Amino acid sequence: MYATIQLSPYIFVQGEVTRRLPCGKVAIRLRGGEVVGAPLRGAQPAVAG
Repeated sequence: MYATIQLSPYIFVQGEVTRRLPCGKVAIRLRGGEVVGAPLRGAQPAVAG
């Protein structure tokens, strides 16, 4: 499974998920190492109003 995580307000990385942490963050494989960050959530549906 692949995921996109946010490292800072303007830096996002994608990679294969290697593990999930109890705090909700995920670790992904990136260039032979591991990077941990908050996964992006799917788009929320718009509310008609």
